[in-house]
Amino acid sequence: MARARFYVDGFNLYHSLKAHPKAQWALWLDLWTLCNALRAPGQTLDKVFYFTALAHFSPGKVRRHQTFIAALEDSGVDVVYGRFGETSSRCRGTCGEVYQTYEEKETDVNIASRMILDAATDQADSVYLLTGDSDQIPAIKTVRLVAPRVETVAVFPIRRSLDEMKRVTHRTIQLGWSHFTRNQFANPLRLQSGRELACPESWLPPGP
Repeated sequence: MARARFYVDGFNLYHSLKAHPKAQWALWLDLWTLCNALRAPGQTLDKVFYFTALAHFSPGKVRRHQTFIAALEDSGVDVVYGRFGETSSRCRGTCGEVYQTYEEKETDVNIASRMILDAATDQADSVYLLTGDSDQIPAIKTVRLVAPRVETVAVFPIRRSLDEMKRVTHRTIQLGWSHFTRNQFANPLRLQSGRELACPESWLPPGP
């Protein structure tokens, strides 16, 4: 069977969900089952890569993220880490004050290099890129150049799409609300080890 590999831009997906009035409560997302539902008939889901970084400057975020990562890894997802780097920004108001902030590093390069490597070394017949980031367009173009036989599929997060990405890929998939409601982890989630994981409390929808 044709082999499908998925490359998930973790923070791009996360921020698309947080910006949606309903989908912000769908963060306990089973990426493996989502990707399995998105693959074309006649394909087998070979790998799912989740690209992310731990926000070391925010312990609460790290705890929630590590819980989610544990659930992903237990389901078979490969997690690829970038990092956060400290950078200086200037206040856009009248004060002009310079302050320190953090930005994600290495994720774009990690996604592009993994996807191109897999295509060039015959590890996949179809590559599915889940992102709304135009920075990945050159990577798609490179895949098509070095491995013309490999199908490229853009998977757009909810309420996000890119016209240029549509032009350079073979086909696209637009995620909608139902994709997330149908592919949530159980809560609590029993891992293969027997340990249970609970969805982070702040990710749960508010009570009645």
